[in-house]
Amino acid sequence: MSTNRFSQLLIEQFGPKSPLAREGIATLVEILENSDSSKVDGPLDRWKESLTSSGHFWFDDETGPAKTACPFELLARQYNLPESTERAILLFALQTYFVIVVQALVQHMMTGRPEKAWSDSNLSKKVDRLLTIEPFDWFTPVSTPRLTAWHARVTATIRRWKLSDLASELTSDDNADDLWADWYQKLFPRRVRHRMGEYYTPPWLAGHLLDVVERADDPTGRLLDPACGSGIFLIETIRRRRRAAGIDHKSHDEKARFARQLSENLAGFDLNPLAVVAARAQYLLAIGDLLDPTEEVDVPIFQKDSLLDGLVEGETQKPFDLIVGNPPWIAWDHLPSAYREATRSLWKRYGLFSLSGNEARHGGGKKDLAMLMLYVAADRYLGDGGRLAFVITQSVFQTKGAGDGFRRFQLGEEGIPLEVLQVDDFTSRQPFPGASTRTATVLLTKGSETTYPVPYYVWPGDDSTENPPAAHRATPIDPEKPRSPWSIWPTPTDGSITGTACENPFGPPTGPSDYQAHLGANTGGANGVYWVESVRKNESGILVRNLPKRSKRAIPQHEATVEPKLLYPLIRWRDLKRWQAVPGNHILLVQDLQTRTGLELQQMQRDFPQTLAFLKPFKSILTDRAAYRRYQDGHPFYSMYNLGTYSVAPIRVVWRRMDRRINAAVLQLLDDPLLGPRPPIVQETCVQVAVDSLDEAFYLAALLNSQPMHRRITSHSTVGAKSFGTPGMLSYTAIRRFDPDHEAHQTLATLGEEAHRLAEQEKNVSKAEEAIDRTVARWWKNEYTTSRS
Repeated sequence: MSTNRFSQLLIEQFGPKSPLAREGIATLVEILENSDSSKVDGPLDRWKESLTSSGHFWFDDETGPAKTACPFELLARQYNLPESTERAILLFALQTYFVIVVQALVQHMMTGRPEKAWSDSNLSKKVDRLLTIEPFDWFTPVSTPRLTAWHARVTATIRRWKLSDLASELTSDDNADDLWADWYQKLFPRRVRHRMGEYYTPPWLAGHLLDVVERADDPTGRLLDPACGSGIFLIETIRRRRRAAGIDHKSHDEKARFARQLSENLAGFDLNPLAVVAARAQYLLAIGDLLDPTEEVDVPIFQKDSLLDGLVEGETQKPFDLIVGNPPWIAWDHLPSAYREATRSLWKRYGLFSLSGNEARHGGGKKDLAMLMLYVAADRYLGDGGRLAFVITQSVFQTKGAGDGFRRFQLGEEGIPLEVLQVDDFTSRQPFPGASTRTATVLLTKGSETTYPVPYYVWPGDDSTENPPAAHRATPIDPEKPRSPWSIWPTPTDGSITGTACENPFGPPTGPSDYQAHLGANTGGANGVYWVESVRKNESGILVRNLPKRSKRAIPQHEATVEPKLLYPLIRWRDLKRWQAVPGNHILLVQDLQTRTGLELQQMQRDFPQTLAFLKPFKSILTDRAAYRRYQDGHPFYSMYNLGTYSVAPIRVVWRRMDRRINAAVLQLLDDPLLGPRPPIVQETCVQVAVDSLDEAFYLAALLNSQPMHRRITSHSTVGAKSFGTPGMLSYTAIRRFDPDHEAHQTLATLGEEAHRLAEQEKNVSKAEEAIDRTVARWWKNEYTTSRS
């Protein structure tokens, strides 16, 4: 019997379609719904509290992201329960069911072995003690005859399995998967797990971290996973240490000593009680054949918040040689307010809270809990000279703003340094199916400073051994600012490049540009109000109809006449292409571009009464906008954000952010059929630069669209991410202001104009683009050679 067969049995007999699952979960739900006993309410409240602390407040119907539509009704239907079943009760019952079955399985697999010593021992009670933890101990005191009879059937079903055959295979290298993964993922469908932020670490990724951290197979080395989940890193470490020690061929006493050594040198922490049960169960099964049944069983996996909790009973204070894991990826904004406040001092201590309010508003504040856990783990648990390997979001290496503090690589302002030894980029491979994550792993050591360049490996999209990772080197893009985003270049093979931040194969030193960029107009989530379809011109103005489907929230449709002076052509993300921008709708702009707030109410009443009348039915929607409450409270209710005189500049270069590359176009006054000459307004998913002349605009657009510039930009920013193409991009592109006497500048202006003309005529622009690429490459090569000499 293989563990694949084991997974099949679990799914067949205890999966969501099995009678035992449906009866058991329905019984547990019934008890939870109908009991008013503190024996039920207390554990349920503690379960909620433990998950809320880590950002899982999906069961709360009143606050937080739970307002977003969730697939829990589908989960209820899966178990033949009413869709109205309370979310918290359904999930608590389902997790309790998982624990009950796991307990019964481990009991039988541990005590059902053929050796007489096992049968005569009190190991069963020890297993109960290890796998019965709060809050999943609630069902025994309130057990009903129906629950007791069901539990007996579960036990009888498991005892019919020939688990003695399976026991010898649990430690096999051929069965490295998480024992519960397939079954658990059937119990909780993907949409539910992703809504709860649960992603199983694939075994190959766990193996990769243990490979790069090295010495994981040394039984004397102390290893910790501070966010262990169901224990994949710990179980894989046990397999490696067993194999290295050749323990299967040792004596009974040697096996027992080895088991004790494992419990002394391995540890796992997790705040989620369900994860602790799952990890402890796997740990017991991984070492079950090594245990002396006459001795106490130690399983060093603790329910603990690695960030906030002190030592728990049984936990050693001795530092660890190795720390590995996949910490939770939870954005700061998605943490409960109480947890944000509880951890705020830690964020500040490690320099991860280094932004001004304005920088944070523009996207620099996207901090992730994994960043903090890495620093706390390295500081609190890792010994001097020890190594840490974590799964982490790749954006921490290239995000301007939020990533700056992370890239300090030092435990506080005057603390111990951390040396980054290696980064592996798995973005193309997508280790977590269904999740739009940019996954990387980082390896560092404590006690020495990071030196550049750092080895950086980009892994291909497939897992074929014939396609090894591509070797790159990473350096801060600004050599004067070690915390600046990393510039990542392929490792040269001819030794022609020394690897400093200034010296790259695509141009002269990077640095600030001579141009300043701004985001487009931000309605604060009310696109469906301000974005309008212009129906026709009439005697008193323009008849418009708002576009409610352009907002995520419910907005009624309204049709009315407004003053044409406040209407502008709208360039949305989809309206902007390479060399071309064509508006599709209009936008109401009721903003004073000098004060950057909404026009005064008196002016609206006097000069624009029709537009004011159009907006008044939306007043409650507009004042309820988070951006309005935070930044415009006290100003007119129709105020917008990210608008200034640059927003209506007659000549601009614009491009889309969050794209795969920069696709720039020149924007100038448009002759609108209803409005006459009018500057278009771009939405906030686009970026704009105001310039003085068309030649300057064509030059800048050509330079931004060139392949050499693409390589420069993508070397230090994350393609397709929210931070890609933001105004901060110009901080590192060293774009010089247009000089009509500069030969390359003038050539680019001519070629840029040609590319726009061809695109407008829907003709092939490839020859013009090739000429642009050659011009930029030649220009930069000349400047680079001059600067080097």
